[in-house]
Amino acid sequence: MARFPAALKGRPGRAQKLISLLQTANLKDAGSEFYNSLEAPAFEKFPLLALFQEFLRVNGAAATLMSGSGSTTFAVMESRTAAEAVAEKFKAKFGKRNWIAVVPA
Repeated sequence: MARFPAALKGRPGRAQKLISLLQTANLKDAGSEFYNSLEAPAFEKFPLLALFQEFLRVNGAAATLMSGSGSTTFAVMESRTAAEAVAEKFKAKFGKRNWIAVVPA
């Protein structure tokens, strides 16, 4: 982690700020506070994961994040309809070999 110093030091209050934004703001504002310190090294080793997230954001995701230590990435969308539409776009662009699930929040 020496090459990723930001990953070593958390920002106090980050989780509380995210919770507050999720309760009071729109999803886009809250989306900027989603954070996983393992993304930087994972994206360096597997750039395709970063491409997946960028595609999801460009296509309307309020937030994207790698889950745990990878390799799962998820997106938060405004509606189930929007999620289903972006899932189809994702399959068209990256193929059907990726596992995709649309689940209600």
